[in-house]
Amino acid sequence: MAQFNLQGRWTSPPQNFEMNLIMTGASEFNIKAISAELQQYWQAGYGEVFESGKVRATFSGPNPDVEVQGFVTADGQTINWNNGGVWHRR
Repeated sequence: MAQFNLQGRWTSPPQNFEMNLIMTGASEFNIKAISAELQQYWQAGYGEVFESGKVRATFSGPNPDVEVQGFVTADGQTINWNNGGVWHRR
């Protein structure tokens, strides 16, 4: 049974969006947009990571809420989202 601790700073190239992910439980997390460029799209979010590595998140901010799903790589350093976004842990 793999358990993913995603806490830390993440970036999304090529825009260099930066966000902070905080684990609030064994699998639940909150996300805060750090970079001003990213805050134009969303400012906060929350989600859950499953033992399989599947991730589900909802982002909110100035635009309507967006729900996305994705997968964490086995090393826990990259999240690939179903909207084409890729996050890398710093």
